[in-house]
Formats: sequence, structure tokens, C-alpha cells
Amino acid sequence: MAVGKGAIGKWAIGKEPVVESGGATSVSSELTDSYAILALAESELADSYTIRAAIASELADAYAIQAAVSAELSDSYAITGVVAAVLADGYLIRSAIAAELADSYVIRAAVSSVLSDSYGIQSSGSVAAELSDIYAIRAAVATDLADSYAIRAVIGADLSDLYSISTSASAELDDAYTIIASAAALLSDSYLIRAAVSADLSDSYSIASQPGACPTAEDVAAAVWGHATAIGFEDKMMICSAILRNKTVTDPITGLMTVYDVDGVTSLLTAQMYEGVTTDQPYRGAGAERRERLA
Repeated sequence: MAVGKGAIGKWAIGKEPVVESGGATSVSSELTDSYAILALAESELADSYTIRAAIASELADAYAIQAAVSAELSDSYAITGVVAAVLADGYLIRSAIAAELADSYVIRAAVSSVLSDSYGIQSSGSVAAELSDIYAIRAAVATDLADSYAIRAVIGADLSDLYSISTSASAELDDAYTIIASAAALLSDSYLIRAAVSADLSDSYSIASQPGACPTAEDVAAAVWGHATAIGFEDKMMICSAILRNKTVTDPITGLMTVYDVDGVTSLLTAQMYEGVTTDQPYRGAGAERRERLA
């Protein structure tokens, strides 16, 4: 609240009060006005102290907000909405502080005017100290705002890193799931192979535990080529070839089948043939009776 010199009356800086007609009554009125001015100045100073306390409280709130933001950052940056709200509150606090500073400038102008007109009620040194405190507070507020911007920049960088890490982690998880699925398929195949091998081994043990169950190559050959006239492997092969390829004649009177040698004249093998499964009736020419050598 500004106070002009019109409210001071006839008091002037550096001059003695002038007593006009009326004598003591006029002097008493001037002193009353002076006391009123002093009371107003004291009220203005009290308001200034109140404003300074409010600014200090706002600064304390700003420090508390800064500490809360730091704690939020160390706890994994999961509360970006809260941080944004805190920053918004910081802007509101800055606006409030700016308004308070504007009011303090108006009060300072009024206090300066009052102090100048009140004959040293408050020394100019005290006013300077008050102004110095206000400037110091304003500097502290500016520093806190700068710190707030720096914190916001750090939060933005950290959130960007967090998104990058989240994206990388998601890709890593996808790869891990793919690898796990492939490993599961390989394990399943491994179990099937192991079961087959186990079954084969079981069969092998069963065969090995039975003496004579596994015939030798000689045993097999003897069983296949066990013909009365066969002597060696080549002879046995020649007999087979003769039976399949050489001239064969069946006598329709005697029922005797003859297999000839390569020359078609020499008898190589003979066998009696019958019409039925029994030997009661020999073969009587009811079918083909001669086949030449297959060329």
C-alpha cells in the first residue's frame, strides 16, 4: 500500500515542524499524524516479514518437492504422472513467488517513502538489509527453478533410456521364448530317440540271452543250399540256374520230370510228379510236358 507525502501533513524531511496559529493544538495534531504514519510503517514492515516468511515456506516446499522427485527417480521412474504434477506445482509456486515479489516491490516502495518521511524511524541501512534479503530470496528461487528444469531433463533422459531398455528386454524375451520352444522340441525328439534305442537294446539283450538264437552265416547257407547233390556254393548256384533256365521235360506216361544240363541232352535232375497231393496217381500229361532252355 503506497503512502504519499500528502498523508504526512506539514512535516518535511530535514526541517523542524512549523507552528502556526493554534499553538500547542496544531503541534499535537501534527504529532498525532506522525504517530499514525509510524504505526502504518510498522504495519507495512510486519507485512514485509510475513511475505518473507511465506517466501521461505515456499522455498522449503520447493526443496521438499525436489527431494521427493529425487526419491521417485531412485525408485525406478514409474511415477511419471506424479513428477509431472510436481513440476506443475513448481510452476504454480513460481507464479506465486513472482506475485509475492511484485507485492514486495510495491511494499518496498511504500516502506521507502514512509521511512524517508518519518525522520529516521527506520534507518536506510535496515531497508537496504531487507532489500538484500529479498534479492537473496529471489536468487534462491531462480536457482531452485533452474534445478527443477535440470531434474525434468534428467527425468526425460531416464524415461527414454527406460523405454529403450523395455524394448530391448521385450525382444530378448521373444528370443528366449523361441529358444525354449526349440529346446523343448529337441528334448521331445531326444526322448523319442532314447525310447527307440532303449527298445532296441532290450531286444538285443533278449536275443543275446538265447543261445543259438542268432544263426551264423554258415548255418544260413547250409539251410538254403542243403541239396543232396550240392557240394559247394558255386555248384549250388549252378543247380539253381539249371532248374530255372534249362530244358525241362515231363514224361506223360511215367510222370517223371527231367531237368537237362546246358547241352539239352545230359540229364541233370529228375523228380516224380503226381496229379494229387498224394502219391496214388502219377502225372498223366494234363498240362505242359516240355519247355526248352530259356535263352
